[in-house]
Amino acid sequence: FIYLSNIVGVLLATLFVFSVYGFAGDAARGRITGAAFLFAAWMGGAGGVAAFAGLSPSATEVLWGIVTNVQLLAFYAAPLSTLAAVLRARDAASIAANWPMTAVSTANACLWSAYGFAIGRPFVWAPNVAGLVLGAVQLGLCLCLPSGGGKRGRGGKGSGGLSEAGKAGAAAGPAARLVTVALNVTP
Repeated sequence: FIYLSNIVGVLLATLFVFSVYGFAGDAARGRITGAAFLFAAWMGGAGGVAAFAGLSPSATEVLWGIVTNVQLLAFYAAPLSTLAAVLRARDAASIAANWPMTAVSTANACLWSAYGFAIGRPFVWAPNVAGLVLGAVQLGLCLCLPSGGGKRGRGGKGSGGLSEAGKAGAAAGPAARLVTVALNVTP
């Protein structure tokens, strides 16, 4: 079950990246390309170790658990640098535009955490509990802090009242904002 649901996710994420790549600026394209090569090297290296190191099935499971947990924690931790800036400025504009993605990611972490607890697998529940906490913090900041122009909550319409980071994201267009959300980059 875990393999099938995640392979679909990897394929859809790959489609997503290829779909928005052409809309990204040169700097963002470089980061996307670098991230794709890093991912391929990371997975290829782990696959090589799993295939050729003579690991037992339980050791192979631990290897893949570590590899996937590092990836998942990197995904969940990506907004941390933005959260520090939000707290310093007491302005949630830079994260408020992405609240739907954050809400879905948090719900996903909640469901995977519950599943991990149900099957008794720390490799499933542990990183997702961390994602649940980080997502809840981000959503809480979106709801509690002003989002440019003194407005609380999810921000206003358009880019009026947004911080400079928020204006940059709003002006970039929907495809560039998707790349920004996916890779936590500024277009």
